[in-house]
Formats: sequence, structure tokens, C-alpha cells
Amino acid sequence: LGLVGPELAKEGIRLLSRAQALALVEEASNEALASGSYFHDLRMRPGLHRALLMTLSELEHARVPIDRLPPEAFEDRRKAAELSSVRRSLNASLERNFFATPDDVLARALARARKGGAGFQGVRFLRPEDLELSAAEEELVSHLAGARLTRLAVDVADFAFASRTRILPATGEENEVRALLRRIVATGIPFDHVEISSSEAATYDPL
Repeated sequence: LGLVGPELAKEGIRLLSRAQALALVEEASNEALASGSYFHDLRMRPGLHRALLMTLSELEHARVPIDRLPPEAFEDRRKAAELSSVRRSLNASLERNFFATPDDVLARALARARKGGAGFQGVRFLRPEDLELSAAEEELVSHLAGARLTRLAVDVADFAFASRTRILPATGEENEVRALLRRIVATGIPFDHVEISSSEAATYDPL
């Protein structure tokens, strides 16, 4: 955004938020999935649109065109065609509403960085050793940071309660919060004895 934010603003393009993306995927699904299709029959399942958004986002981030996915790679061959239909409907909605996805912003920033003169002179870039980046992100960091990149060792925390740690899988942030609250209630811990740490305040604090 630091590279291409002014460019996006000049074109009237807004960065798509997660909530907006979820709403547009639901809208695209309603438009693209006919009655009797595989995903249409699942439309009342909790978390379906969030799962579709996650799948489409991961494919976009990996630069994998949905149309190139072989139907035989899916348990049900209809999935490939229906994902492609949802993607086309979503792309039309993004263009119509002047939205850019995070991967659109990354692509623009990388194109700008490849031309040179991207700015950030005098800035030192700090990268934790365990940070995993895509090929496009790696290239962007390389262009911007150059010799000003410092890799940071990551300390492994030694928590006294590690033996009591549990992993609770959940689809979506809302379900993560619900699972957490259910666990607190089930154990009988008073709420004012609980501290909750989140990875992203903008997403989790409202929930």
C-alpha cells in the first residue's frame, strides 16, 4: 500500500476488506450456482461462503488459475466448474465496485518495484526467520530491501502451561471465538480471570 496506495486512490479503487470479500463471495455464489449444483445444495451449511473465500484466496495467492485445475483432482467433478463460475462472478463484482484484493495490491507493488525507484530509502527491513512468504512476496522484499534486510532469530517461548495447551480447529474467526468462550464456560473460569490474546486486533476485537 505504501507503494501503490496513491495510484489506487487516483483510480478510485478501494482495498477489499475481509468482511466485504465474504459478502461478495456470497453474492457471487447466489449468481453463479444454479439449483441442483454441488455448492448450491450446500448453501445452508454454516461456513460455506467463508470456506469458498478461503479457497479462492489461496488459489489467487498461489497464482493458480481455477480454469487450469483438472476436474479429476476433485472428489466431485462439478466442484472445479462451479469454483470457476463463482470466481468469474466475483471478478465481475470486484471490477464493478472498484475493489482491489490484497493480491491485486501485491501484483501492482511488485510491478512498481521491478521498475526501480520505489522509495523507502534509509529504511531497514526486519524479517523474522520463520516468516513464510510467497514467491511474489519474496521478490518484492528483495527489490525493496536489498542489502538493508536484517533477519531476526525467533525465540521459542517456553511456557509453563505448554503441557496443558490444546489446539481447537475452527472454520472462521467467529467460530474460533465461540469455541474459546465455550471452553471458558465449560471449565468454570471467571471471565475476569481470563486473558485473551489475538493475532489481529481489527478482526478479533469487534467479535
